[in-house]
Amino acid sequence: MGEVVAGNDQPGARRVNNQPKRAVVVRLILVGFLIASGILYALVFTVFHEGVAYEALHSIAEALLVAVVLGVAGDLYLKFRLAEDSVRRGVQAAISETFGFLDPAQPAALQAAVKEFASARLFARSTRWTLVFDWEDREAQILGIRLSVENNGLSLHDDGYLPDSELWALQSTMSYKTKYLKYSLHCPDCEISVDETEATLEPYLDPQDNRLVLDQVKLLRDRLGSSGRIVYGKSFNSGRATQMYRHAWGHVPLMHSNFEIECSLAIDGGALDDLKIAVFQPKSGSSEQEWHFIGREAANKPMRRVWRNVTPGQATIVSWGLVDSEAKRVMPMARPQDEDRL
Repeated sequence: MGEVVAGNDQPGARRVNNQPKRAVVVRLILVGFLIASGILYALVFTVFHEGVAYEALHSIAEALLVAVVLGVAGDLYLKFRLAEDSVRRGVQAAISETFGFLDPAQPAALQAAVKEFASARLFARSTRWTLVFDWEDREAQILGIRLSVENNGLSLHDDGYLPDSELWALQSTMSYKTKYLKYSLHCPDCEISVDETEATLEPYLDPQDNRLVLDQVKLLRDRLGSSGRIVYGKSFNSGRATQMYRHAWGHVPLMHSNFEIECSLAIDGGALDDLKIAVFQPKSGSSEQEWHFIGREAANKPMRRVWRNVTPGQATIVSWGLVDSEAKRVMPMARPQDEDRL
């Protein structure tokens, strides 16, 4: 490698080759200062014991000694920083060569996504969604849909983490009312254990237009106080569930707000035999991004799918309709205001 650099005509290579010469010059200067300081101190202690000469020589000797100390310290510091920078550049180059997506030539959007993942302060090892379809009023074609999600996460927040997003669910159709059935947050290492039921969640609910909002921040503040936090490197589990009532044709987006290594979806319920389901999972680590089925494929067993490497901001779109002619009507696409974050 030394021969390659020496034969390189680029300016950077010449600067590298000049570094040893500069180091020798700096060391000679420091040695000269040290010798001069020693001579002056000898004169001060042996020849000049007082007077103007004593003061002048003593001051010069001290200044030279301080210069030597600062020079040595500065030289060591620069060596350390140069070595550190060299290692950093070497590591970056090695990573860029090993993982092509870090190369500067890659698209800016891809580089931004990689940086975002590297700086993430929270991710989920697994996220499990469950949708249960049952008939609430078969004649009126109203479904009761239980939607739940369970997360196994890891906090990378230096100052501690608590969920702080405003959670909400879609309002129900007609005169039916959406309900929050449960909410939980557990981190045994941090002595955090929150378990809420439909009754205890009621004071924290706020109906707004087509959604039912759960004030998660206020709920956790009331239960844990201002000091309750999930500290850095600790795992935690969270869960929540809602019950809504929708027509026999419709859709719901399942929003992903964090990085998820594994995301699973189970669909079950007594009404499943009468429905056709379409699930779309964009930008997942699986080649199968769309999933369609009509009725239940196996008796008394839920339909399941698993996706990997899900990124924040994605939405798994679940659409349903009746297997008969009603299922042929066009289902509306998901709109931002219809996002169901539980």
